[in-house]
Amino acid sequence: MPVDGSSPAKAYLQTPANEMNATFSPDGRWVAYFSDESGASELYVQSFPAPAQKYRVTTQGALVGRWMPDGRILFLRDRQLFIVDVDAGPSFHVGTPRALVTVPKDLVDMDILRDRSKFLALRPVDDLVPASLTVVLNWTAALRKR
Repeated sequence: MPVDGSSPAKAYLQTPANEMNATFSPDGRWVAYFSDESGASELYVQSFPAPAQKYRVTTQGALVGRWMPDGRILFLRDRQLFIVDVDAGPSFHVGTPRALVTVPKDLVDMDILRDRSKFLALRPVDDLVPASLTVVLNWTAALRKR
């Protein structure tokens, strides 16, 4: 749905499969997401805002992914972090995924710096339970007052 609320929300995809973990391309013309339509969780890229052109990026399974600012896509498969080149120009093309690093088995989410020099892995901590959670609204206004 448009951020300005100019029209009501509508589904982008409605299929019998489970689609999840969508991420937008840097130019906003494509969505990378995971779907089990093939019987396993695979990474797909589809045009946006109209879901017309669709491309399958992985063929051996994939979980958790990010579209990078430079146009490449990161994804996890079998505890390996992969990166794949994507040419989203007039003739869409997906390169061959390349393994970057082995990740912890209990990884929940991940991200990587633009220059690929550092990798951030979110892992559960069993004995750490926060006593409370504080949500700060309008925090930028508080910064301006200082």
